[in-house]
Amino acid sequence: FNNDTIEVTINNSNSGEGQIEIGENGLFFTGNPIEIVTNIDDTFEHIIKKSAQINLLSKNYVGDYFFADNARTVSVEISRNNEIIFSGYLEPNTFSQGYSLPLEEFTLNCTDYLSTLQYLNYNNATINNYDALKSNASNKSFYNILQELFGGQSIWYDKSKAKSPGRETTLFQDLGVNENYIYGEDFDDLMTQEELLNEMLQYLNLHIIQEG
Repeated sequence: FNNDTIEVTINNSNSGEGQIEIGENGLFFTGNPIEIVTNIDDTFEHIIKKSAQINLLSKNYVGDYFFADNARTVSVEISRNNEIIFSGYLEPNTFSQGYSLPLEEFTLNCTDYLSTLQYLNYNNATINNYDALKSNASNKSFYNILQELFGGQSIWYDKSKAKSPGRETTLFQDLGVNENYIYGEDFDDLMTQEELLNEMLQYLNLHIIQEG
């Protein structure tokens, strides 16, 4: 639309439904198919999130394919003229589709990678392995924490801060935290990955946003 070619790829890693194509077999885009929103209303937010809505019509129930049971089950990629403009996941446990009309309209809510951090504990800790992980707590550099949070994805830094003059490029290696602070006194005190990232950025007065 608007002389642009828009491509949407949705992949459910748990679905056995095979490949389905929007525009065939009773599944269609609505007149307003896609909306992408960047959360920049609050300038004090250190984690700037992006979200997307994909609006569809269907004559069949498609929840087996579009229902996400966790934050990273169903991946979503939206491209405009072969350039990725949104990459993320379907929001977990939110799929809803009516069944009373021949064609039912519904919305797929999508979140970017940064948004999924709210659903995951630091070190992917659970109530079952919390004590074991905490017993092995050590000092961690901000750099190592970021690598764990983002799985080795590229992180660009504007080099606007430094622990001391001339060390702008090594800021995250120069700073760290003891994991006991992250784990807290008990499991209820454990930080989510989003809470940890937010505290690091707040301490440095930096912001993060996902590109592409």
